[in-house]
Amino acid sequence: MNNYTHLTINSIGDWFRFFANECQASSNIYFQLSSKIADNEKLCKLAAHARKGQPMPNLLFAAVHYLLLQNSTHQLAQYYPSIYKNGSPKAVPFSVFQNFCEQHETEIKHLLATKSVQTNAPNRCAYLMPIFVHIAKQHPDKELVLLDIGASAGLNLQWNSYHYEYSNGQKFGDAASGVKIKTKIRNNSADFNCQSFPKKVTSIGIDKNPVNLYQEETSLWLKALIWPDETERFKRLSAAIELTKKQDPEIIKAATIDEYDYVVNMVPKNAILCIYHTHALYQFTSEEKAAFWQWIDKLGQQRNELYYLAVEGIKEMRNRYETDDIVIELNSYRNRNKKQQLLALTDGHAKWVDWKRVL
Repeated sequence: MNNYTHLTINSIGDWFRFFANECQASSNIYFQLSSKIADNEKLCKLAAHARKGQPMPNLLFAAVHYLLLQNSTHQLAQYYPSIYKNGSPKAVPFSVFQNFCEQHETEIKHLLATKSVQTNAPNRCAYLMPIFVHIAKQHPDKELVLLDIGASAGLNLQWNSYHYEYSNGQKFGDAASGVKIKTKIRNNSADFNCQSFPKKVTSIGIDKNPVNLYQEETSLWLKALIWPDETERFKRLSAAIELTKKQDPEIIKAATIDEYDYVVNMVPKNAILCIYHTHALYQFTSEEKAAFWQWIDKLGQQRNELYYLAVEGIKEMRNRYETDDIVIELNSYRNRNKKQQLLALTDGHAKWVDWKRVL
């Protein structure tokens, strides 16, 4: 069975209860709705039509948001600030949401069965950029090749085209860029030296289903994945989409270790390779994660230097550092010796970063 219709209503409800806890601080709309969907048999059964391996709450909410972005005449759209500027994220009548789902059940089921959660969060570049600059500075005479696993539309491949503003007053990048990356630095002692970005850098994306931004439907789906009351994220994503269209990044379709390996073998041995992913491994099974990490370790034995940057909220990494936050971990392989270190903690959308190691 390729969906979740075999699960009990209580099990499906647990997904929404967990999601309500996750989004409580960021999205009043989804917090309220998730809490009520968890105990609603009809909507739990509807959400269960999501493809196996996909997070049901994210996909259901994105499907509804997508339909509203296509046609904002339904009453529900009035409560979505991403559509109406005077939308009220604190007062979404559940009956209106349920009515919309019932009216559009066929369309929602189709989206649940065919779409994937490929959230593009350019603000995650707030922590990626300093790490990339740090790695490049260790090898000033060599090319840095960045390989993004789960690149989706490739928005984060454009990290060196964005402007950065940190709560400690530091600013970097192109001030004229339409994409403004902003985040709070919880550890104010973090002081970056990122006045100049590396010149010798190549960014490549890998994704099971690369997103074609030139298809209006596809761009709209990416916007639908944004939580509707996070209007700044919505604006940032829209700007990043337009910028990325002009850059036309290289994104290779690949889904297996052998396919990943084929791409890596195209990277010159004398280049510095950094493989990274952000919020990708939650869609891997336990067996797939084990095989992926084994492949990374194998590459670390094959190349003189390799960097592997993992940004995840999966239990294996959270348990390793005894935290409930998102873990930013850097593994470096030099002369076949591996060094693993916690660089920082963050939230899912990089609204804040707590650096544990000064770069």
